[in-house]
Amino acid sequence: MMEELKTQIKYESNRAARLSKEAIEAFEDNNKIQGKALMNEARAASKNCQNLIKQFNDVSVSIEQS
Repeated sequence: MMEELKTQIKYESNRAARLSKEAIEAFEDNNKIQGKALMNEARAASKNCQNLIKQFNDVSVSIEQS
């Protein structure tokens, strides 16, 4: 379970960074609609990453208390 969470955290983190970079590029190309959509996706990926990190920490604490 811990390794699966680590893998998911890495995936969502990379996804958020990639989408954010693509959003910035879209804004620089004056494509505000695409940039906004990409930034919303990046924000969602970041939120997913934060939730996964919280899960990981909760599992770690649970294991330590066992």
